[in-house]
Amino acid sequence: MSYTSNPYVPKARRLAVNDVIVRGIKQSVVARKYGVAPSTISKWIKKASPNHREYIQTMSSAPKSHPNQLSKELVDKVIEFRKKYSRCAPIIHRMMINAGYRVSLSSVERVIRRNRLTRRSRQLKPPYGKIKRPKVKSSGDLVQIDTIHFVKSNGRRFFVYAVIDLYSRMGYVEYSSYVSSRRSFEVIKNAQEYLPFRFNPPHLNPRP
Repeated sequence: MSYTSNPYVPKARRLAVNDVIVRGIKQSVVARKYGVAPSTISKWIKKASPNHREYIQTMSSAPKSHPNQLSKELVDKVIEFRKKYSRCAPIIHRMMINAGYRVSLSSVERVIRRNRLTRRSRQLKPPYGKIKRPKVKSSGDLVQIDTIHFVKSNGRRFFVYAVIDLYSRMGYVEYSSYVSSRRSFEVIKNAQEYLPFRFNPPHLNPRP
């Protein structure tokens, strides 16, 4: 049987082995029952535990070795350069070439990644850092608008606009059959007329 990630296959292998060992059914019959070759049943029997109670787990299909794999000396040297100089893979690769080692850039990157010597979390951080939350001193200083999507039984959608003032926690809700920029500004205008205070953010309603 080819490699599989099905979690029920180990149990099926054990049942097939028990059919042959315990119940005395011929391997050819069991092979037809489970849809495999008779030689596969023989391999399962060899891998089975002495008491035939444990599942026969799926072994990894990854090769144990490769003719072009890096030697331990090269791997150790890449790790040494990475820890010593803390430079990126292209720089480490160039340093290895200058030192007389024959290794590709992809191999250097793979060694660094497999040994968890990357700094991806640091590299993915935005250069501008975290945006500070604006200070809220009164109602209308910070107003948030959001939409909630609903799907009817017939597949049609409708939306609910929600506007909330983060200082007073007062809100405004409005139904809408569609969402657009123009519709959003209409909801903001209606919320401004409904709530007893003015919105201070300049992008919503600038102060006179």
